[in-house]
Amino acid sequence: MEIASTDADGPGGRVEISDLPSDLFIRLFPRSWSESWKYSRLFAKWIGVHVAEYDLIHTHAVWSHLPGCGALAAIRQKIPYVVRPAGMLSSYSMARKSVAKQVLWWLREGKMIQGASAFHATSQGEAQEIRRLRPDADIWTIPHGLPEESLSIPPEPGWLRQQCQGAGDKPIILFFSRIHPKKGLSDILIPAFAQMHLDAHLAIAGGEDSHVPGYENEVRRQVRLLGLENRVTFLGPIPPVDRWRLLDGADVFALPSQAENFGVVVTEAMARGTPVVISDQVQIGDIVENNCGGRVISRDVNLWAKTLTEVIQTPWDRYPRFRGTWDTAAKAVIQGYEKILKAK
Repeated sequence: MEIASTDADGPGGRVEISDLPSDLFIRLFPRSWSESWKYSRLFAKWIGVHVAEYDLIHTHAVWSHLPGCGALAAIRQKIPYVVRPAGMLSSYSMARKSVAKQVLWWLREGKMIQGASAFHATSQGEAQEIRRLRPDADIWTIPHGLPEESLSIPPEPGWLRQQCQGAGDKPIILFFSRIHPKKGLSDILIPAFAQMHLDAHLAIAGGEDSHVPGYENEVRRQVRLLGLENRVTFLGPIPPVDRWRLLDGADVFALPSQAENFGVVVTEAMARGTPVVISDQVQIGDIVENNCGGRVISRDVNLWAKTLTEVIQTPWDRYPRFRGTWDTAAKAVIQGYEKILKAK
């Protein structure tokens, strides 16, 4: 197996090959221009020459140069390929820069979707999005996995409380994601937190998204205007070593996002036994409900205030509610590969 990608790492950012795992064969191509499209002239030249050397192509994402370019090269050489949309066929995504996407759809993305041998969805909701565009599609619905350490590292519930000055013995609501308007911080979670009659503390963990500079300042300003400074802690980016004890210390994890094709952090919280409250736009609601991992609700401020209070006040057994590993996910993907290759 080989991996091909660009070196794009946010606006102006570049990934170095030394930053990537050394045990994988990775071809890293320079982004020639456009952060949003991540065009790579050298990749286009390389894939056109070498695509016939491969038995199967697995593309990741839509509305980006590499996956579309790889898919069209595969079509020309009659190489089967699998598309993982990564949430980019959702109504939310399709509405962003819609005119440009309509042009891209006509030029190549539509051909990419129609020519795929199979699709890799990570949730039932994402599978439905694909089905609307390709009713005849062969769709593998395979949830993301988690590392074994998510289940094996001993719990350390006191660490988060130490980071939150003023939390005392109050219950802690945790938001843990990139600071982006899509995630529902300013329009749902903070207004709902302000309405709660329960005396709780809100921990906001995660770095500002480089695509929306200044949004974190807006969130901080909202906290000040609502008089919540002493009840909200901004923790900033969380290093991997602290990820599990961050989740261990929360009384409830909250993600009122406008759109998520999966939401890995939700399953991470569930793996640590932390109850979750997520919006019905986070497409792993079925996994949450099937594992009794928390609540899935609409994006309504009053409902969020009520539900967060109810979940905090309900006794909760802190045992893992999600146990899916990357090994399980990988085996399912390999089975899909074998099915396609046998049909060639």
